[in-house]
Amino acid sequence: MNKISSVSRTEKYIPVKEELLGIELLKAGPAGVSKLAMLEAYGETCLNTTISHLGLNRGINIARERRPHRHQNGGDTYFTWYWLPSRREAKKVLDMIWEFRKTRGETLKVGDYWQLFWLLDNFPE
Repeated sequence: MNKISSVSRTEKYIPVKEELLGIELLKAGPAGVSKLAMLEAYGETCLNTTISHLGLNRGINIARERRPHRHQNGGDTYFTWYWLPSRREAKKVLDMIWEFRKTRGETLKVGDYWQLFWLLDNFPE
């Protein structure tokens, strides 16, 4: 047995970026998320790539808009904000999160699911 497979079986489960972003998108609701917020939330350094992955590989529609931002020295710049445009897309994200957890063999707690499920009410039909 090589060292890598031995380590991966014994360490606590580690969520993937798509799962972490999915949780943040659900928590943010229609207000959405930006690169700055995700850098702080879970260390995301390439949000646009993770967003594209969710769209291309997972079929999740994510709305986006460029918004102005004033940086710490007073100048203007722009960041793209991303959000789930509907309850249907939010449900896809919830299902994806649950699937990641099941695939890893994580013990699934019904309370965790319902805590995220109730966030779906924040999204438009």
